Amino acid sequence: MIKVIYCKPNEKAEIIETSTDYGCLCNLLGCEELETMELLIGRVIILCNGEGKLCRATPSRAIFQEDKLTDFKTKRNHQFIDFIAGSFIICGLNEDGELVSLPEEQLSQYFKLYLYPEKISALDTGLLIFRLKEDTFDLITVPWADIPLYG
Repeated sequence: MIKVIYCKPNEKAEIIETSTDYGCLCNLLGCEELETMELLIGRVIILCNGEGKLCRATPSRAIFQEDKLTDFKTKRNHQFIDFIAGSFIICGLNEDGELVSLPEEQLSQYFKLYLYPEKISALDTGLLIFRLKEDTFDLITVPWADIPLYG
């Protein structure tokens, strides 16, 4: 069992323990195929539904180039990479390529970064990302030209 950050669309993130068994992870994320996305620092990965966008799963969170930052507002100055559709987990990866728990410092850092759900909407001009909080929200617009697939 490893300790991971578990994020679902429209819900706050939570820290859970899960098996590293492929079938168990697929069951947890509601998929048949897992996709991995490496974050930039310290052997941290995201595991998500490999067909989430194709299956039109609800968008969950936006990923930016510098997702080592804990202050969402600073994301305005960093490059949008992609968004995750559906549920996902954030965990560590050891030198042998095995899934492991994140060290407490990284667990806390990423938990703060992904704690609140986001609403992601497509507009004629690009993506509109609302990061919901207890009593307010942050707003980011990403023009289509700044999105790697469209730019």
